[in-house]
Amino acid sequence: MWPWYKGFLPKSDSPFVFVVVILCYQVVIAQLGADIVSLLGLWPMTIDPVQHVSHADHPGIEGKGIVDFLFWPTIESVILIGAIQLLSRLKLGTAIQVIGSAALMSSLHSVVIPIWGLLVLPLFMLDGVTFVCWRQKSVRLALAMVVVLHILSNGIATLDLFAAR
Repeated sequence: MWPWYKGFLPKSDSPFVFVVVILCYQVVIAQLGADIVSLLGLWPMTIDPVQHVSHADHPGIEGKGIVDFLFWPTIESVILIGAIQLLSRLKLGTAIQVIGSAALMSSLHSVVIPIWGLLVLPLFMLDGVTFVCWRQKSVRLALAMVVVLHILSNGIATLDLFAAR
């Protein structure tokens, strides 16, 4: 049976090509989601007591160091992969593995900013599909691909926030 996720995945056996294509998917999905949330005014607002203006709170890592930039995506990726592997050991299908682990990560992001959880859900699903697809070749390679993908995705989103200022 043809796996449900194979239709949109790159047909290349190159991990580099695979990561670049999935990263492109993530950038487009993230930008569309953020634009829709902004258009609907769903970002939580913060009032600056000094300047007496309000501005939307956007998630991100601005103002944090390089350790946070590399550390948290790595930890989040390990949690995602741990959930996938746990669901795999319970003999659940790949769709449940990917959706369940992505839902876990999405709910953790919703604690900070509720709408953020919805925005990152498809991105974590793509991370999960990347792992599930590549773990057959090597779990270490699949883990490395997910971590790199997560760091690059966060990096592009952070650059977008800086550019908007």
